[in-house]
Amino acid sequence: MNVINIRDLMDKIQDSSVPMHETQVVSADRIKELTKMKLNLDSSRSQKRRMRTILVAVIAVLLLSGLGCTIYVIHEHNLKSLALQSTATTETHVFPALNPGETSYVETFQVQTISLQGFDDSPERLATMEWEEFLETYDPDKEILYSVGNGPTQWDEKYCNCGYMCYSQEMADKIEEIIAKYDLTLHPGPLEVFETEEVNSKYGPVMKDATYVGYYYPDGTFSLDGDLGEYGFQIHRSMKGVFDPIALNIGNIEDYEEWEYETSEGFTVLLAISEYKALIIADLDDAFVSVNVLLNMGDIEMSKEDLENMADHLTLANL
Repeated sequence: MNVINIRDLMDKIQDSSVPMHETQVVSADRIKELTKMKLNLDSSRSQKRRMRTILVAVIAVLLLSGLGCTIYVIHEHNLKSLALQSTATTETHVFPALNPGETSYVETFQVQTISLQGFDDSPERLATMEWEEFLETYDPDKEILYSVGNGPTQWDEKYCNCGYMCYSQEMADKIEEIIAKYDLTLHPGPLEVFETEEVNSKYGPVMKDATYVGYYYPDGTFSLDGDLGEYGFQIHRSMKGVFDPIALNIGNIEDYEEWEYETSEGFTVLLAISEYKALIIADLDDAFVSVNVLLNMGDIEMSKEDLENMADHLTLANL
């Protein structure tokens, strides 16, 4: 079992504990954080720190306009065909105190991540897998990162400001190699911050009766953090043909019950639920869409019917 300090996690997760107001200037360092999905086995402590103005690189709903869309045959796909590792691993993480007088605390949990770009051998998923494998062995002691520091770099404009973790020429070269190999494009940047009314104005309502805040790229990729009743959720829309290396930790895939569901709008989605988390997955013509429902380490109960009801609140036909 490996003991990992929180400083060692920046290549693996996104810290969603930092509130950002829409009028703030988004720095290159913060964008680096935004592009890495946090380990979403949320404790009640971390859940209480969630704010509607917190930006996370999270899971998004696709809204489709006009005559509808074609979804790939979901029953041939499942969470295992999204997995970036074959089995879950056990990790122990040390979380430092956030405020004076508090003490640090330790959590041990299982880690298994899934792609938020596509199933099986889609080029977007394969690109994410290759990037994650590169990060597993690159700069393991963070010596290069620490030598670069927090100041501006020559890679900010093309990579960091567009949502990619890049602080060396080796990393830039690897990104270029991946997008050429899989015929993908980079996000045009920088990202833009928006809230419920702006989201609805740009895309139409993403989820009926919900509020949310998040960010988007000009290519249509966007992420939101929101609430629907008692349920907090994260939505990520990853456009196809784009290198969007976001991964989500779901614990252990074996803990999930999965089934296919047709929403009230007639869209077929994959649903999955465990004690700690629930997921809604839609593989569309132009984008891959996922909704991550946060069940706060089992403190919030959700039935299969509740998850189906949330899927019915998605307005997938608006775009």
